[in-house]
Amino acid sequence: MVVWFLPALVVWLTPYRFVILAWRIGHLATEMDFFLKQRALGVHANIRPVVFNKRHRVTNPALLSIWAQHVKVITNRVAYDLLRPFTRFSPLCIDLAGVVSGLDQPARYQEIVHEWGDHPPVFRLPEEILAEGQRVLRKMGIPDGAWFVPVHSRDGVYSPTDEYVHSYRNCDIENYGAAVDAIIGRGGWCIRMGARGTVPLAERQGLVNYPDTEFKSDWMDLFLCNQARFFLGNTSGLKLVSTISGVPCALANMAPHECVYGFLPGDISIPKLLRLRDGTIPRFEDVFASKMAKRREFESLGATFLQNTAPQIRDLVLEMLDVLDGKPQRTAEDELRQEAFRRLLKPRHYTYGTRSRIGTQFLREHAHLL
Repeated sequence: MVVWFLPALVVWLTPYRFVILAWRIGHLATEMDFFLKQRALGVHANIRPVVFNKRHRVTNPALLSIWAQHVKVITNRVAYDLLRPFTRFSPLCIDLAGVVSGLDQPARYQEIVHEWGDHPPVFRLPEEILAEGQRVLRKMGIPDGAWFVPVHSRDGVYSPTDEYVHSYRNCDIENYGAAVDAIIGRGGWCIRMGARGTVPLAERQGLVNYPDTEFKSDWMDLFLCNQARFFLGNTSGLKLVSTISGVPCALANMAPHECVYGFLPGDISIPKLLRLRDGTIPRFEDVFASKMAKRREFESLGATFLQNTAPQIRDLVLEMLDVLDGKPQRTAEDELRQEAFRRLLKPRHYTYGTRSRIGTQFLREHAHLL
């Protein structure tokens, strides 16, 4: 810091500031979206933002290229080594680490969702990607004008090096089969998402197992999330590309409980249930009042997660389809259950303050846990 103090002082006198991001796709999507929406609302308006990293560390170079339309992006290795020491000087940096990864507090991304309201998304695909994406859909066999839903379940293929930390978020893609059939039955197509080597869904008309095809690419991942009618997934970061696109998400197998809600008002989600050592399922109130609701804390208490069943995920999807068709099947009692569940979240919880919903049928089925 002594060596770099004078260069840092020179940079401080300029409008340049270094934006510090995480580089998994969910972080890269929401953290930069958060920053750009803040700028649009008048925060950081007088700076010239710079993002730098080594290109091989970027999970989705196509997404970074789109953000490069808004900020200066540097991926040269030599430039990275020269610029990195400046990050030791906090006045030169805008650190976005807490946007979607805060501990013992709500995710900050929820703030910008509220402030942004009904404004159109900042994230937009270039016209050439939109045109090429439509061409690839036709090559996949999806008719012109057909709507589709990306389907994703987190597994250990994408990031095996830290699987021991995140494996509780995983879920079996087979349990999404009934939901896929429901989407196809309503006239849509399903596109199984994921990294190359992920387990495919059982073949059926109206489904494309996309990961191991010739069509798989970074930019096509973005196109599918951006142009979907809705996204069907779970706790994986890929869903957040749909979120920054303004596309609602139907989210199953959310874990832990403090992370149960989606970010957008139109999102609908259902949590994995917890089972204690004695085999009992604790009430939601008891979960949120304890450390069982926190990330990774449940393990120290001897609790395990139960995956959502195929009928539960199907009901989640049917509710999303009904809402999108303008025909939600909700009663006054359903709304009371929604509010009863929402009140369980406290300011220390990750999704506190959300405006999204828990699946209606899920809360009916588990009303005894409220």
